[in-house]
Amino acid sequence: MKTNEQIIESYQKYIGLVGKYFSVANATELDAALGPRLAVAPRGITSEEGGFCGGLIDYALRVAKKTKLFTELVDHRSLVRVALIHELGRLGDDETDQYIEQDSSWHIEKLGQHYKYNPACQKMAFVHRTLYFVAKFGIVLNTDEWIAILTSAGLHSEENRFYARDGHILSQMLQTCKCLSDNELKASAKG
Repeated sequence: MKTNEQIIESYQKYIGLVGKYFSVANATELDAALGPRLAVAPRGITSEEGGFCGGLIDYALRVAKKTKLFTELVDHRSLVRVALIHELGRLGDDETDQYIEQDSSWHIEKLGQHYKYNPACQKMAFVHRTLYFVAKFGIVLNTDEWIAILTSAGLHSEENRFYARDGHILSQMLQTCKCLSDNELKASAKG
């Protein structure tokens, strides 16, 4: 579990990277609109999925760190950009968090679910919500970055097969960074 200081440090690092890889205006607007919620947002419902306070930012930073492995294969700047924001939609809608603390001791003890889906949050695929936030905050993406975010839930899914066949290298590298980060997150949750 991260301490409050570690959560704040991770969030400040994240906002700094958004300012560096997008614009200071994007980082400032994102911070003003979503800051406190974004800083503490979990990524999922279990620890293995990032279901802990600050898990969403922790995961974004993990994926961004993995991009260093692929500096010779893709435009590294683009890969970092999509790594930082590809799961922003997991936060929830404009006002409501997607995940809320689990109130069932059975779910916590038996399934390891420390969070649950918030029924008050507007139903929307997190990828679509991410692209909504991109538009809302005026974050400019090139076509490859947009496709990488659109397909970030996985190139294996039916709706993304159209893109998988065309060899979108940025999408593939993002998937690889996510897979490495997922394995790292699962290992840290177990030990």
